[in-house]
Amino acid sequence: MTAFAQTSVKLLGNIDAGYQSNDYKGNKISGINNNGSATSQIDIEVIEDLGGGLKAKVWLESDINPVAAQANTGYASSIKSGTDAGGGTWLNSEQKVGLAGNFGEVAVGVVNNKTLAANGTGQPFGTAIGSGYGSIIKASAGVAASTASVVRFDNSVRYDTPVVNGFSGSVYYVAKQAVSNGKANYSTTLGAFSKAGINEYSVNYSNGPVNATYVIQQADYNGVVTPGAVDYNTATAGVPTAVAGTALTTKSSLKTLSASYAWNAFTFGATTQSLKDDASTNAVNTKATLGSVKYTMGATMLGLTSGSLTNSVTNTKSTFLGYGAQYQLSKTTKVYAQFETLNDDGGTVAAVTGYTEVGTKRTRSGLGVNVAF
Repeated sequence: MTAFAQTSVKLLGNIDAGYQSNDYKGNKISGINNNGSATSQIDIEVIEDLGGGLKAKVWLESDINPVAAQANTGYASSIKSGTDAGGGTWLNSEQKVGLAGNFGEVAVGVVNNKTLAANGTGQPFGTAIGSGYGSIIKASAGVAASTASVVRFDNSVRYDTPVVNGFSGSVYYVAKQAVSNGKANYSTTLGAFSKAGINEYSVNYSNGPVNATYVIQQADYNGVVTPGAVDYNTATAGVPTAVAGTALTTKSSLKTLSASYAWNAFTFGATTQSLKDDASTNAVNTKATLGSVKYTMGATMLGLTSGSLTNSVTNTKSTFLGYGAQYQLSKTTKVYAQFETLNDDGGTVAAVTGYTEVGTKRTRSGLGVNVAF
């Protein structure tokens, strides 16, 4: 008798929407928007049991925008991006296929990097309002100042080791594809695009109340005409932006150390991060720190984050404060109120095209509901 492998297919997701108010350096906008506490998305997960501990895995993710009815890309008209809601494609987020077993797990496709996971270790708000993500802390060595931060790259592969006594490791790789023979463009026949190369290595520890991650990510733009996926899924369409007042480097490194410790109803977190030009020209040199505390009592979560980023090139500093509350109505549904203030003297967030900046202060607030399924 032939034994067939067992396959499970799941439809998962998260929908987040509510009222938001933004003051982007003197430019104010408010109304109904999405992603105040988490990214709205629809996911498909496929797992096939191949026997002997070996599994085949597929993950297909689409970031969506529940407050805009155009072909959905996951962003709406917003002062944060300076663009109107626009058409896009389905499956615009993480996509990967791979194998998992006693050896660990390997995945290829458009895979999330480990710096994203490190950012979530040190504070309670993920990538949403109040987190400091995309301003004080980043997820990509290729973008020094941006209204977003890159969390995944096209044509990527990631290997995660098994967990041994709480320790594990990860290697992430994207091959650099630079222009050759003086040509300005590539043929896409073989999947070749002009894009930066990415190397990332991480060590992780998770045991009891302690979680910690150290990640080194290196980006190489040398010889690359258009960085391609370095700004994947952002409004800037692949063009990296240097910190205000500095030049863009061709090689850079982002080092992130993030940890959290749970004690009774409290969880304390901290993140330290440095971004530096590997060519030693000091074109980019920033250091960031972020501390947090989370208090959970029954269905209520209260969170606070505070930090700063120092630009050593311009001798300027940006400071950040985020705070908020979430209340679980059920296992999958919560309501929230989250707030943040960024005094961006260090220029950690890029200017928005079409808007005149007045001062350096940015504030954001969000009140909404989040339903997971």
